Amino acid sequence: MKRIKYFFLMVITVIGFSSCDFKDVDDSGMGYVDVDFDFSEVDSIPKSMKVIFYPIGGIAVDMIKQGYTTMDWTPKNKRITLPDGVYNVTAFSADGDHIFYTNENVREKLMLTTDKFDFSDITRAAKTPESIVDSIYPGCDLLNTPDYVVKANEDLFYVNDLAETNQMIMVADSMTTVICITIKGIDGLQFVTSCSGVLGGLAKYGQPLKDGAATDSTAMGFPVKINASEKEITAKFNVWGLDPADAFGDKIHKLTLFFWMDDAKVFVT
Repeated sequence: MKRIKYFFLMVITVIGFSSCDFKDVDDSGMGYVDVDFDFSEVDSIPKSMKVIFYPIGGIAVDMIKQGYTTMDWTPKNKRITLPDGVYNVTAFSADGDHIFYTNENVREKLMLTTDKFDFSDITRAAKTPESIVDSIYPGCDLLNTPDYVVKANEDLFYVNDLAETNQMIMVADSMTTVICITIKGIDGLQFVTSCSGVLGGLAKYGQPLKDGAATDSTAMGFPVKINASEKEITAKFNVWGLDPADAFGDKIHKLTLFFWMDDAKVFVT
């Protein structure tokens, strides 16, 4: 009878010790990562960020077969579960209406660009001057200007599956440059119903991992504000950057303005 009592006490002891706060057996090799950002160096804090984790060491390399995994970060959604291992991490804001990203499977080739610019969105005209744009900017796609975008990168971040959590704070930096245009002394603006602009010699895309502009250039369209009483027009928009060759004066940033009136359409380069 004593042996039975001793056995019962031993079982109670083992159960007591095993009730400590360990992860479930199914979570073996998985660690929690709490992601946050330092936005102190940017002009505007985004509502969300796309975060891409690229495993480069540990069991994460074998467990993440496609070579990367992503999370949609928001101020309320900051935690992700990842396999134990070492990661390179790239993030960028995902708030823009016209922005999309490509080549996310290779970190060095990841890029952000925009969709095509449509004059009819601004002018509401059935016919748009794409043929004129082609003649002024031959061989260039006409794209939308990007919204304000921020980026952040972290190298060699270790996810420890035995840690209660792994804290990662990424420092965000601006990925776009703002351009402001003001042209004064324009007569007849009271007859203009809408105005659009196109600027050439701009970077076609942005790369979160790299500084500087892309080597491929394009033209971008943008809306223009009209102030007839002051005889001026203004525009403010973002670009990924200027064509690097322009730093040496090899090219001109050609600006074209399109004016729509009730009885005429005029463009000035």
